[in-house]
Amino acid sequence: MTIDHIRYDILAQEALRGVVRTVLADAAKRGLLGDHHFKISKHVASGRTRTAITMLSDDDRTREIARMLGGEKITRVTLEHARELLKK
Repeated sequence: MTIDHIRYDILAQEALRGVVRTVLADAAKRGLLGDHHFKISKHVASGRTRTAITMLSDDDRTREIARMLGGEKITRVTLEHARELLKK
């Protein structure tokens, strides 16, 4: 009898991660509207890349858009631009 060495649990988990990555990448490209907004960030810890997903409040959402517009330093102008974009 042949022994099956495939870890189907890991295979299914990795496949699901791939599907989630594809869906999130597609949503990011399209700029889809939604009721909840999330920030996805990556960082390296102990030689491994970690991904964090954080749900954004309305204020956090405005600040994140301002950061994307102007870089790490958020200014009054970038916040105003972010608020204007959110009105549309």
